[in-house]
Amino acid sequence: MFVAVVLLGGISLSYFQVSSAASGMAPLALAAMGETVVIIVRGFDLSAGAIVSLSNVIVASQAGDSPGNQMLWSCLAVLAAGGVGAVNGYLIAYRRLQPIVVTLATMFMVSGINLMILPFPGGNVPIGTSNFFAGDLVEGVVPAAAVHVVVALLIWAVVKKTRFGTALYSVGGNEEAATARGIRAARTKFFSYVLAGLFYGYGGLLLSANTGSGDPLGGNALLLSIFAAVVIGGTRLGGGRGGCLGTVLAAFILMQISSLMLVLSVSTNIAPLFQGVIVLVAIAIASLLSGSPAMATLSGVRATLAGAFGARRSFRMERKIRVQEALKLPDNDELAGGPIRRFLLQYGDKMKMIVPVYVLLACVIIASALLLGSTVLTVNYFNSLMLLTLITALLALGQGIVVISGGMDLSVGQAVTLCGVLAAGFYGQFGHIEGMVPLIFVVVLAVGALIGVLNAIGVVFLGIPAVIMTIGANGVLSGFTLLYTNGVPSGTVPESLRWLFGRGWYGFAPAIMILFALLAIGWFLVSRTRFGWRVLSVGSNPVVAGLSGVPVARTITLAFVVSGLCSASAGLLLIGYTGSAVLNMGEAYLLPALAAVFMGGTLATGGRGHYLGIFGGAFLLTAIGMLVTGADLSHAVRQIVLGAVVLAAILFLNESES
Repeated sequence: MFVAVVLLGGISLSYFQVSSAASGMAPLALAAMGETVVIIVRGFDLSAGAIVSLSNVIVASQAGDSPGNQMLWSCLAVLAAGGVGAVNGYLIAYRRLQPIVVTLATMFMVSGINLMILPFPGGNVPIGTSNFFAGDLVEGVVPAAAVHVVVALLIWAVVKKTRFGTALYSVGGNEEAATARGIRAARTKFFSYVLAGLFYGYGGLLLSANTGSGDPLGGNALLLSIFAAVVIGGTRLGGGRGGCLGTVLAAFILMQISSLMLVLSVSTNIAPLFQGVIVLVAIAIASLLSGSPAMATLSGVRATLAGAFGARRSFRMERKIRVQEALKLPDNDELAGGPIRRFLLQYGDKMKMIVPVYVLLACVIIASALLLGSTVLTVNYFNSLMLLTLITALLALGQGIVVISGGMDLSVGQAVTLCGVLAAGFYGQFGHIEGMVPLIFVVVLAVGALIGVLNAIGVVFLGIPAVIMTIGANGVLSGFTLLYTNGVPSGTVPESLRWLFGRGWYGFAPAIMILFALLAIGWFLVSRTRFGWRVLSVGSNPVVAGLSGVPVARTITLAFVVSGLCSASAGLLLIGYTGSAVLNMGEAYLLPALAAVFMGGTLATGGRGHYLGIFGGAFLLTAIGMLVTGADLSHAVRQIVLGAVVLAAILFLNESES
């Protein structure tokens, strides 16, 4: 790949080319090494990019001209990254929380901290620091970046030979067997996240040396490439197998793909799309060739397709199960007690999911009234509260169904953006034609459904983990948006969408009726349909659900399609609310939608959830956001608060389960 870049670029191979390649590859390689350690122990870390940025902004904002100062702040930056890893490790290993949810929350919290340290890209990395990490160790002979990568590989080689290294592979391969042999699984997981954090911090130093400045959100762009390097490098996503040498080689290949696009003069608007597609294809191929669960999934899908004509049998099995349930002897009312006791016996578990979020909502509204004064408890306040809740509640419906089924959809941010941009663009081009507005809405909804289908193909047919697949899809959708808009969205918003958010009855906008309709539809879909029952069954145990006649692959696919339709609908409503379409306008809704799901009592592992709770979670987070905004706190503080709310929610649910 490196030779191809040189030949196609019409340039001669020189030390400068080798040094540049090493410097460009090193930050990704170090960060991917940290992710490799976590995945070997069967973990997952979505906060990797944010931690890289944390190290970057600390050095760019604090290191001065003094060599001693530069060394001190470089060490402190790596230690801070390790500290974040320790927080992740403690919550995952000792509190037994889901890695994906914990690291997603810490990703947003660390991003908020980064913005507090350095609100905008800038700062200055001292020339001494740049030379040490990205200059020449030996002038014109040995690039420093390559040496740092070799040092990191040597550290990994030493770790791998220790008892801790052996424990990593043992716990990742079979945690129960490792525990039976006396290995402390929790301690092993904890230190794996600490080590990963140190590698992320090290990578942040190399990134700082390359750029010469700080970017509080710059590391987030590395996230998909980090996972791609891990998978392409031969590390098994199921844990227990892999290593950092393959990861480093894969990182080098990925960076050369980016360089090749520059050499071929690929447009900056098309390059993200190509990169996203290439990375997803590489992940899919690597997953299939590595003997990962993708092969088993593919075999299962083939069996499902082969037995497609057995759908009638599946229906009979489901019906038989329901008939058996219906034939159970009714509970003895005299033994069950009075009507209140019977109600609690029947709905007590659901009430535990739903009631707390509404109690917290009331507390937040009261706190807002005390802190913000007369502006609260007015028509304007509740109108704004419900309008701002609408988008979050809509996305949370789709996200909640995916989470209940055992997955997660991280592509909703760019799906909302793409659908909103397409709607505005189509209306700007064809809106003058009579009867085109409904057709535009149908086309945009079809695009959303297609996004869901493509996500499901990667998850169900190729066996790619839902988180990685949807992160990759998010990048691809971002590329499509740039390709369609050339970086500058245009078009206009249909008047019917604007009308929804104008003043209506008694000071409330007409869109509020959509909010209450959404509540009814979401409750009915999740709690009163066969599809909702299947989603719960698949999330609880997909193997048992399949043996019971539930079409698992079809159910997961429909869950992602519903999420795509919700994203498209949110995109339409969002351009109606804002009056225009802008790039990345949906990204701000990713964490609130997920937080609403977890605040509403949905289990991160799937199998349990209720839309009444999710709906209340959306209201609660919107109320918190309005309180933060009313108190004139920065966007950085809001990021931290939202991340903390997610952590608090899953901690509360974990304690309830215990």
